Order: sequence, then structure tokens, then C-alpha cells
Amino acid sequence: MKLLIVDDSTMLRDMLSYVLNEGGYNDVVEAVDGVESLLKVFQNYLLVCLQLL
Repeated sequence: MKLLIVDDSTMLRDMLSYVLNEGGYNDVVEAVDGVESLLKVFQNYLLVCLQLL
């Protein structure tokens, strides 16, 4: 399963990526902002994890 993590905080992206990798999800990609995430979503990622505040 392909996963995309979107957050402007490098620390949060790294932490979530680490947890997902430890959980067996090896195809994890990160994006810094909405523009970058939309470009990656169009590459057929199944799940997008982001912080909405």
C-alpha cells in the first residue's frame, strides 16, 4: 500500500513515517505542503494522512 504523509513539520513527518515503516508500511512518501501533496496524489497514492487545523 502506498502512503503519503503531508505536514509542514519535518519532525512530525519523520515521526509518522518511522511509525508506519515499523508497522510494515514500506512505501511511505512525504510532502511538505498542499501543492506538493496534490502532485503526489495524482501518482495514485491510496491514503493521505494530514493534519487539519
